[in-house]
Formats: sequence, structure tokens, C-alpha cells
Amino acid sequence: MGNVLQLSVINSVGDFLLFLTKVIVAGVTGLIGLLIFRNDERLYFYAIPILVTLVFAYFVAHSVISVFEVNAKR
Repeated sequence: MGNVLQLSVINSVGDFLLFLTKVIVAGVTGLIGLLIFRNDERLYFYAIPILVTLVFAYFVAHSVISVFEVNAKR
């Protein structure tokens, strides 16, 4: 019973770290996008392009990190 509990804790911590990595990648991408879009004089409202960039970056990070998630659960 102790091994099952340890395995579930390790699995939960690992899943949380992978999720945190996805959020950090999306956040850094959003900050870079904000710096780039803020300097463009043609844009008056740059929240929508940044939100689209954040969502796209999260899904790309999810696709890449899911490879590690599959290998970790074997």
C-alpha cells in the first residue's frame, strides 16, 4: 500500500510540474509578444493578438511536453 501511495504522489507532483512548465512557456511567450506588440505604432489594441499567441503557445508546449508525459508514465 505504501508503494501505491508514493507512486500516486510522485505522479501528481510530476503532472503539476509539467503543467507549470506549460504555463511558464506560454507566459514567457506572452511577455515577448507584449514587448513586440507594444512597440508597433499601427496597433491600438493588442490584447487579442497576445491572447491568441498565449493560447497557441500553450497548445504547442502541451504537444511538445506530452512526449515527456507519455514516457514518464511507462
